[in-house]
Amino acid sequence: MKKSLLMICLLFSFIACETDSEVRFNETEIQQEGITSKAPEEPVFTTSLKIPIIPLTSIHILQREYFYKYKNIPNQANIISELDYLENRLIELYPEVMYKGVLHKIQKEVEQFLEAYNVYLLEQRKYEKALGLELETSIKNAPTFDSIKEEAQFMSMSQREIDNFKILEEYSKKDVLVTREELDVISKNSKVNIGILGSVAGVLGIGTYRIFQSWNRAVDLSEEFYSDTGAGTKGDAFRHIYVSLHLKRYLSQPISAAIMGANEVVNSNDYDGDKAMDLHNNKLGRVTRYRQFIGAFFGDRNNWRQWGRNVRDFLNGPCENGIPMDRMYNWSSQSPVYPTSISVAKNEINPSINSRDRRYVYYKNTCEIDRCRVIQCRPGYICVSGTCVVDPNYNECNNCRPGEECINGQCRPF
Repeated sequence: MKKSLLMICLLFSFIACETDSEVRFNETEIQQEGITSKAPEEPVFTTSLKIPIIPLTSIHILQREYFYKYKNIPNQANIISELDYLENRLIELYPEVMYKGVLHKIQKEVEQFLEAYNVYLLEQRKYEKALGLELETSIKNAPTFDSIKEEAQFMSMSQREIDNFKILEEYSKKDVLVTREELDVISKNSKVNIGILGSVAGVLGIGTYRIFQSWNRAVDLSEEFYSDTGAGTKGDAFRHIYVSLHLKRYLSQPISAAIMGANEVVNSNDYDGDKAMDLHNNKLGRVTRYRQFIGAFFGDRNNWRQWGRNVRDFLNGPCENGIPMDRMYNWSSQSPVYPTSISVAKNEINPSINSRDRRYVYYKNTCEIDRCRVIQCRPGYICVSGTCVVDPNYNECNNCRPGEECINGQCRPF
């Protein structure tokens, strides 16, 4: 997981919040002649723009600042759009990275991506119908709310999460506009902004906090479940899977794909293997095993802690649940140098075997294979690393009394 998310996420929720778009599947479009037996390839967000990186908490506070000063007041919203207000404030507060017109440029690219993703969803439905799978009638963006109470209820926030939300809200409601100094203190004290993810960027509307909260939960649970959360480990795989399913649940599948894809493309890993691994695990949480991890529709629909346990149990299952990928080293620099390209990495972790699409990806040696699982040793021996060796604690007599020891199959006094 990288040190930061991207400003590019700003437009994802802006589009979602403003249009309340929905992908509806028309059965007349999916007649027998339209059914395909080939799985479509999910689009990945790409951009050539220079994307400023801004703390997610800053984005959220400024969006709420707009709400209290314009959107929540009759006729005031016509004075300036939320997007323009946000860009002007960001240029004022972060002149070293922000530049005029960048948000509108990002918006155009995001709209194009979402258009392509909706086409993908239709093709995916055709493919699923060909396989006789149960289909969703539509995939739509989650609702957004202006009130803290409704947002807290929708995300099933804990009291601690609600309290943190309210603290940020107070900065937005002040008569005096929030300052850079205040924003820096907030981001510095945020575990996600600084400790793990670094500078982050968010989405427009109150959906910003959903991204922030999703990352917070993923970081907290990964640290609770795993001692090692570095690149290529189970802890890293957990974060990617968990955040992706979180964003699908709270924002939508296309938005989740856009945010996680942009994070990989714009804020890319140093090594192609890491990038390919992350993209694969993202899709696992967002699409391939989403229903498995999200649990029962009514029982676990809002139980985000249970989602985390479901992901953990899958990752902690047999190593066969995952695809081990090589990471070779340049021994002079101790730096990973393999796979040599993104295509090589993708071919290694996601070959044309459908069952492998449903497995997570990790670097070799981060999952200990139980080599003794299918080996039975004769009495007096135990299996160690796949080999039967003498069991030093074995007592072949099985009936010696206290004060006796088993020697050559007979019980003798000490």
